[in-house]
Amino acid sequence: MTRAAKACINKKTELFKDYLKCRTVANFKKYAAIRNKSKRLVKQPVKQYESSVAKECKTNVKRFWKYVNTKLRRRVGVKTLLKDNDNETVSDAEKAGVVNNFVAGVFIHERVANIPNFEDCSDGQYLNDIVITKEGILQRLSDSDVTKSMRPDLLPPRFLKEVS
Repeated sequence: MTRAAKACINKKTELFKDYLKCRTVANFKKYAAIRNKSKRLVKQPVKQYESSVAKECKTNVKRFWKYVNTKLRRRVGVKTLLKDNDNETVSDAEKAGVVNNFVAGVFIHERVANIPNFEDCSDGQYLNDIVITKEGILQRLSDSDVTKSMRPDLLPPRFLKEVS
């Protein structure tokens, strides 16, 4: 950041404090003018740097990718975790162990011998056959609500309705 930009930002801060003390239109106009000027002064060097990177991207590829990598967000992974004895984890295997122990503690281990047996309560009524017709499918698709979200098959209802 240039000295002129820093001075302009300091002036903007002072004018904003003046505006907060006495909320007049004149004070706000002074503040707004300096605010816009400071924005331009801050953005100008960034634009110049980006345009120079863009102009040299064919000849100086390393500089281009260095700039691109500064703009990318990267997930570093799992941060350090505390073990049961309040020591920090170092390796990925230790982190996985701590997470596994935590998740395993949530589940209840039941004995298989205590599972009840259910009697057949169907009263002899079973679904013998399923009839699927083209007309039935087209009717279901045309009646679908296009404002609903995607189903588990990841196809939007609007697409299915328009295709049918």
